[in-house]
Amino acid sequence: HPCTSHCGWGDTILILVHPSPNPRGGPCMAARVCPHRDSCQRGWRLLYVVAAYHSCSEVLQPHLVRFLQDVSRTPGLPFQGIAKACEQNLRKTLRFGGRLELPSSMELRAMLAGRSSKRQLFLLPGGLERHLKIKTCTVALDVVEEICAEMALTRPEAFHEYVIFVVTHRGECPEEEARCAHTRHPDWKAHVGCHFA
Repeated sequence: HPCTSHCGWGDTILILVHPSPNPRGGPCMAARVCPHRDSCQRGWRLLYVVAAYHSCSEVLQPHLVRFLQDVSRTPGLPFQGIAKACEQNLRKTLRFGGRLELPSSMELRAMLAGRSSKRQLFLLPGGLERHLKIKTCTVALDVVEEICAEMALTRPEAFHEYVIFVVTHRGECPEEEARCAHTRHPDWKAHVGCHFA
């Protein structure tokens, strides 16, 4: 395997799902012939979580991305949906860096049960409320882009005119989130997170 001498522990975990850079007989024989569907499903869920926190090496990246694309786009293969979600998580991690906060026990239980998103309430000026689907790798820029798209604002310059403030149930704003909320241009890499209540 091309990664053998350059692997970190993140690559090692990612290789468990993608054992060969050039699988024979299809995108991934293990995904097609594993008799224990539940084990495969847990493996995919593990990859989903790991891809949200850790990028892979430059050596493994093209092989892993191609594998995830092949699985998600090949008709009839199992786990197409989660393969696409893993690819999205990996791309977000490569672009913005991985999540910093560990998932809560509630979030982990939800992920293990197959739920990877939550509807989060956002309060807009004028007292308007908007619920958006927040996933494990959702970042502040995703939220701003979605709200701007609903207002027919599609130019990237328009995104910098908006900011996300954090409101907690006690009206207290955690220090790290307060820093982001009080800047004109928030840290677009800040993960919104997926906190299940």
